[in-house]
Amino acid sequence: MVFYFLGCNSPILLRAHSSGYWQVVGECYIQGMADAAIFLGPLPKPWRVQVTFDAAPILRVRRYYNAETGELRDDDPRLEPLIGWERTSMPPSNRDPPTFEWFRNTATGELVNYDPRLLPDALRARGLSLQTIELI
Repeated sequence: MVFYFLGCNSPILLRAHSSGYWQVVGECYIQGMADAAIFLGPLPKPWRVQVTFDAAPILRVRRYYNAETGELRDDDPRLEPLIGWERTSMPPSNRDPPTFEWFRNTATGELVNYDPRLLPDALRARGLSLQTIELI
């Protein structure tokens, strides 16, 4: 079966195990399911994702381009505005995924290397059904 894990860049192929756990077979690719489409739906036309590399060039930066207006922006057009969080920059570490951004909670100062609008509770509030599974 194919699973999409929050925080993982690719879908993962898993095999059911007789113990009730799941065994990782490997990552895979499914046409049309890139750019969080499984969680947020397809990008509305005329938006497209543009991925570039920063000056390092280790960090991939994802931006959203409107082919009709020429607008280029950081925010995914499928997501609501950031509330209580702001984008910030930090040097990448070896624990960071290949594509990520840093966000700071404006009230607590907490720093995270993922978009807080994609946390499980936020996705459930959008009507998504999420599961927890156990791997071998």
